[in-house]
Amino acid sequence: MRFDWQISERELNTIRQYVLIAQRVFADVARIIPNEDLMSGNPNFLARCDDSNHHMGGMRMSTSDATGIVDTDLRLFGLTNTYICSSAVFPNSGFSNPTHTVLALALRLSDHLS
Repeated sequence: MRFDWQISERELNTIRQYVLIAQRVFADVARIIPNEDLMSGNPNFLARCDDSNHHMGGMRMSTSDATGIVDTDLRLFGLTNTYICSSAVFPNSGFSNPTHTVLALALRLSDHLS
């Protein structure tokens, strides 16, 4: 059996639209810099697409906005009512699946919010 994974132009357009929406939504709290190759339609962007990347660490938890994106209660720095509950808040990651840790964070966040 052979699996031939291809990224369509429709998927790339969806990613571009997501980036533009994220720029607008987070304009007051974050500067989102899109990948130039993605936004221009340069085929070089496809070389960066594979199945081994992960979002862990993209919105790092920290005690300070100088070193992270969310505080230890998972609240986005600079906002009063926006929380991120995802493995993206991990300060670092390894090879293991993050599901149990994310579930523990979700339970902790629910306790904090209730």
